[in-house]
Amino acid sequence: MTEPFDPSLLPPLVLAYVGDAVHDLEVRARLVEAGVADPETLHRLVVAHVRAAAQARSWQGVRDSLTAEEAAVARRGRNAKTGRSPRGTTSQEYHDSTAFEALLGFLYLSGRTERLKEIMALARSMGEGEGPGDGGKKADEGQVDESHPGSGARRRLGGQTLPFAGRRRST
Repeated sequence: MTEPFDPSLLPPLVLAYVGDAVHDLEVRARLVEAGVADPETLHRLVVAHVRAAAQARSWQGVRDSLTAEEAAVARRGRNAKTGRSPRGTTSQEYHDSTAFEALLGFLYLSGRTERLKEIMALARSMGEGEGPGDGGKKADEGQVDESHPGSGARRRLGGQTLPFAGRRRST
């Protein structure tokens, strides 16, 4: 008989590895559901949301809302020896983003999908979407902006104004 799987026993960088994939997929799905259909635009927006600085802001927004168990998992992720930080990222941002990713990975592997959704929603409302070029202001996701003359409707998403691609029709 096999032992029950306990994600809290996994190394924090393994949890962060899984959490990175969970976060990436959630952001991609959300952008596609919002009507972004151009692959290049999708890629640019996904990178803006899942880069270390954005994840560090998400971590800052959710860390005070964690249970003791979640905080312990995230602390292990934050304190993990990761090697060098990616270019353009401070060491603190990288450690904070690793804490956020480890938390997401832990919740996903534990099957705590409702809590995972709560954390992702809180991260979106508290920090994700703020970045360079948007003055620190969060755009209302999915807000249609008619103020661009001659270019048709545009959609504000993740702090950027994009041509509105609309939703694909099911056949």
